[in-house]
Amino acid sequence: MHFRQLLRSLLLGIFLIGYCIGAGRVTAMATAGAEVGMSLLWTVFLSCLIAFFLIDLYGKFTLVTGETTLVTFRTSIHPAVGYFFIVTRTAHICGSVIGVMGIVADVCFGWSKHFVEGGLAPLPFAVVFMVLVCALFLDWFNSGLHDST
Repeated sequence: MHFRQLLRSLLLGIFLIGYCIGAGRVTAMATAGAEVGMSLLWTVFLSCLIAFFLIDLYGKFTLVTGETTLVTFRTSIHPAVGYFFIVTRTAHICGSVIGVMGIVADVCFGWSKHFVEGGLAPLPFAVVFMVLVCALFLDWFNSGLHDST
């Protein structure tokens, strides 16, 4: 088996691991592990199993209908249901990004201690990375608009 084939066969699993075990869950699992040991390991397995089931189900649904679940919620159930999921998902993603940004800023703060006595404050790092992420998203969004025309 070539390396490329091996990588292709593992990519879905890697994606699922990254999706199921994000920065917030790593922190929560480390805290829970320190407090109660390995007795909660079954929750990690269950979380991964449910996430796999949902990703598989939503993928099949989208392949069969050609619509995303949010569009279906909005058109088939009620527009308010679709908007509710959009708002709650957006809030969830914003919270995740804020958590990751805090981790990145703290890591950069610790790294800067090697070069500047006392280190640089985490806030400037967070601002720089926030501007970088916004620029990348805006560039991606704008290039996506140009590709469709």
